[in-house]
Amino acid sequence: MKHAVQGQTARTRLTVKYDEIHISALSACILTSNHQLPFDLALRRRFLRYYYPKDDKPSVDEINNFESFLKPGWNSLGTLGDFAIRYLLSNQEIIINDKNDWCGITKTILTEFHKAGGSNLPDWVNMIVDGNQIEDAEAEEEEIIRGFFKRKINDTFTRHYRTLVAWEEQKVDSAIDKHKLMESRLNFCLDNQLIPFLWRKNSDSDEIRIMINILKELREAEITSIQHLTVLVKTATNFGYI
Repeated sequence: MKHAVQGQTARTRLTVKYDEIHISALSACILTSNHQLPFDLALRRRFLRYYYPKDDKPSVDEINNFESFLKPGWNSLGTLGDFAIRYLLSNQEIIINDKNDWCGITKTILTEFHKAGGSNLPDWVNMIVDGNQIEDAEAEEEEIIRGFFKRKINDTFTRHYRTLVAWEEQKVDSAIDKHKLMESRLNFCLDNQLIPFLWRKNSDSDEIRIMINILKELREAEITSIQHLTVLVKTATNFGYI
């Protein structure tokens, strides 16, 4: 699997006559699972991981509509797949020379496919959707973590503010306005040590430490994309103040 992802040859084996046979890696490996990858960081660096929350699950109507759309062209997709594999095996130089131009390679294959079938190239071939799946997935993951911190800080502040602050101070409008800012609410929680996984040595310090018990809180919130502190650090450093 590692060789299939990182190179053009998935496996090399020897025949009875000790001749090498190279088995080509025709496509990337895609694995799906209800469980997260192991904590081994060396293993995690070799995979692109996508997290799909429960809210992303399509409705029954959406599933039925997609199946109705796909079924009539199922055999055509199989024919196109067979043609693409055969074309790439016969023209491996386009992968070697233009391996990063997946859009151009795709257009070339579709052009040759329709040419071989004697049909005109459809207009939708040139309709490219801008975007990067990896960047989009990372951005979504950042928003999930940002939302977790916001909810935790707001809920903790609301639950403890009236208990810990004297009533006379609560009646002052300036005190109420001051805590409308997220940064102020965060400082209130830190100064009173209200959030177990966030710690600051003193109010004058700019260093806020995230403790390992946050992983338990993330699991309880059903955020399964973060399984190790190093992954959280990579995500959290991208958005500064929460």
